[in-house]
Amino acid sequence: MGERVRALRLLRSVTKEMLLMWDRGLHSYAMVSATLSKGCGYLGRIPSNVKFLNETQLEDGSYLSFINPPGKFRKKGFKPIQIRVIEYTIENLNDPTAEIKYRLITSLLGLKNFRQSYWLPNIINVGKSKIQLMNSKYIF
Repeated sequence: MGERVRALRLLRSVTKEMLLMWDRGLHSYAMVSATLSKGCGYLGRIPSNVKFLNETQLEDGSYLSFINPPGKFRKKGFKPIQIRVIEYTIENLNDPTAEIKYRLITSLLGLKNFRQSYWLPNIINVGKSKIQLMNSKYIF
C-alpha cells in the first residue's frame, strides 16, 4: 500500500478544528477533496512540476486558483476545487545569492493577509533564514 493511500486512510482521525499539513508527495485532488469532506482545513506543499493558473491575485502576493480532478473523477461528475496558492522563497544560508523556492496550497481562502498570519512563520521554521512571499515586498 502506497503512502498516498495510507494518508487518505488517516483522514478518518481528523476533525473540523484541525489544520492538516502535508508534504509535496501527498499532493493530489483526492487528498484535497477528502480533507475538505471532513471539514478540516489544509496546508500542503506542492511539487515544482505542478502548475496552477493565477485566477485572482490577492493583496498579500498569494493567488486563488483551482485544482482539477483527474479524468476518472471528472467522469464521475467531480468539479474543480478552489485553492489558495502561496509562493515563497527561502534564502540559502550556504549560498546567499541563491534562493530556494517553495509553493503551498491551502483551503484558507478568506484569510485576508496571509503573510501577517501568526502561524505561517511558525509552520515554516527555517531558523535564521529569511522567508519572503514571491511578488511581495514583505520578509518574515
